[in-house]
Parts: sequence; structure tokens; C-alpha cells
Amino acid sequence: MRDVNMKSVRAIDRAIDLLNVFSVDHPELTIDEIISKTKLPKTTAYRILYTLELRGLIQYNQKKQNYRLGLKLLEYAGTLTTFLDVRHEAEDILIKLQTNTKQTVFMAVIEQETFVYVFLRENPVGFKYSSYIGLRRPKNFGVLGQVIMAYMSENELERLLKKYPLTKMTSKTVTDLVTLRSRFKKITEERVYVDMEETYDGGIAIGAPIFDSEGKLIAALAIAGTAVQLNNERLESAKLMVKEAAAQISSKMGFKNTFVR
Repeated sequence: MRDVNMKSVRAIDRAIDLLNVFSVDHPELTIDEIISKTKLPKTTAYRILYTLELRGLIQYNQKKQNYRLGLKLLEYAGTLTTFLDVRHEAEDILIKLQTNTKQTVFMAVIEQETFVYVFLRENPVGFKYSSYIGLRRPKNFGVLGQVIMAYMSENELERLLKKYPLTKMTSKTVTDLVTLRSRFKKITEERVYVDMEETYDGGIAIGAPIFDSEGKLIAALAIAGTAVQLNNERLESAKLMVKEAAAQISSKMGFKNTFVR
């Protein structure tokens, strides 16, 4: 835990204290039991419980007149499990990919309208990627964003682009949706995409999708280098290595259809 010279937010502390009173032995509690365990004033406890209920973190059973933890917490647990599982299964493969390509390698896990970097290994010499483990980006950012958007439904894509409009990162960035839809179709067919200086001037990146046992896109990986480093035959070789690495990780996550063309 970080040592930061500031005070915590009291209301959040109280909310967490309230959530912490629930356990395997006491999965359901009345308001009086919650007050007894937290020592909170009854009005304060009610307000916190109601707020948590609105957010799906608490469920209220009107018939029993008691409370239990909400299903939203399962989403958080599932997200964390995905982070840990994919990172654990992918690490050796990603390190090998970095060794073989001698380029910066990164991987991100998808979470709602964003993705979060869970692995980053930079090449000591050459391209430096302006991200870090734990950084959250919109699902349409950079090479990973192109791969992720390719597997989104039209409704999902529309909602995403309404919240995070496409912007030109360089003079070569493509923002035309007709062109992008054609690109997305090709990505789903080939399971690889090459970003040719669309995110960074002079930078080339190669991305590929990672699937779970149900065929759901859960993550994406990529390598990044300079146009000088990734050119001609080296680019084609790197594309194949990226596809193979993504296929191997998908296979470890239980995905069966891991072809590499």
C-alpha cells in the first residue's frame, strides 16, 4: 500500500466498514445487526445501505427485512480473476515474444468500455510505449483498440464512439467508419492488425485478440517498434509471431479454435 500524506474519505471508509461486516458465517444481516457491528448511527447506516443498494453492491430482502452483498461484487471478482488468470497464463509467452521480436510487448484485459494494461515489457533500445501496468484506456485507443472494436456489435460500437469519439492521433489516423468497418472485418478474418503510424508518428504496432473458453474476446496483445525496426520481411515475421502468441494464450484460456494463418 502507498504511503500518501492525505486523509481517507470518511464516507467511503464507513461504506467499506459496512460491507466488511458480511461474511460466510453471516451472509445476511438485519439493520440492527449491521448497526451493532459497525457502531454507525442508524440514519447513517440506512443512507449508506441505500446508496450501495442503488449501485448493486447491496441487496435488500423486503420479505426477510435483511441485507446481503449484491451481485455487482461478483462482477468485480470476475474482473480481477480474469486479470490474474490471463496475466499468469500469458507471462512466459509474452516474455518469449519480446525476446524473439526484440520489440516492446504489452497486453491489456477488457473491462466494460475500457481496457487495462496488465503486462508491459519494453525493449531497452528503441520504441518506448507511453503506458504502464494498471493504466486504463478507452476501448478504441491505439492498436489494441482497433483489435477490440473489430469484435464489438454495432450497438456497442455506437455507444463507445458516442462516449469516446475517434480522434486523429497522427496524420495517418483513420477515423472514417466505413473504412474502419472494412478493416474490422479483415481483423476478424486474420486475427491480427498492423497499426502503421496511426497512433504514434514513426511507430508501428501489431495487435492480436485473445479469447476465453466461450470464444469471448477478453484481452488483446501487441508489440510496438519503429518503422525502421519493423519493415518488410521483419514485419511479416513479427505478425506471425504475434498471432501465434495470441493463439497460444487463447488456448491456455480454454479457447479451441486457435488457428494461425
